[in-house]
Amino acid sequence: MNSAPSAPSPENSYCARASVPISAPVNKVWETLLDFPSYPEWYRTPSRSQVLVDADGKPLPSQTPIEGARIAQEIHLPALASSSVSSEPLPKPSIVHSVEVLTHVDFRSHTLAWPSATRLDREKATDFWRGTSRANSQGEETVYETWEVLGGALAPAVSWLVLARLKRGLEETARALKARLEKPAGWTWG
Repeated sequence: MNSAPSAPSPENSYCARASVPISAPVNKVWETLLDFPSYPEWYRTPSRSQVLVDADGKPLPSQTPIEGARIAQEIHLPALASSSVSSEPLPKPSIVHSVEVLTHVDFRSHTLAWPSATRLDREKATDFWRGTSRANSQGEETVYETWEVLGGALAPAVSWLVLARLKRGLEETARALKARLEKPAGWTWG
C-alpha cells in the first residue's frame, strides 16, 4: 500500500483542488492534519468529524493514522449559493457519512490518501488526498494542498452536480487549517 498517490493534473476538469500557504513548520501542519479527533476544534463546521475505527465502527484506542486503518467521516458539503436574487433561503449543506480505508500514509513526504468507499462501482470512482511541503529553506512556511479527484464513466455528470461544492469545502478546510496554525506576529514555534 505504500505507493505515493499521483498528484492530480491541474487541467483535470474533474478535480476539486485547494492550496494555501501556512506560516508554520511543515511538521506542525502535518501533526495537525493527522490529529483527526481535533478537527471539530478548528474546522468551522462544528459537527465535521474524522475518527479511526475498527471493523465494527468503534473508535480505535490509537488515533494515529496508518495505512489500512478505517476512517469514519462526517462530511459537510457547503450549499451552493442561490442563482436567483429572490429572498429564498439558501439550501442547507449536504451531510455525507462514510467509512474509508487509508491507502497511503507517508510521514516522510507528508502525504495521506484514500479512495472513496461510498462509490457503488468503478463508474463513480473518487480519490481524496492531502499533502504538505516546506515552502522555504528556513522551514517556517508550508504549503498545504488537498485534492478530490472524480473518475469513472459518471465523472462528467457527478462533477456537474458536486464539483463546485467540493472545491468550496476544500477551500474552507484549507483556510480553517491556516487560521488554526498561524500565530500572531512575534510568536515562534518553540
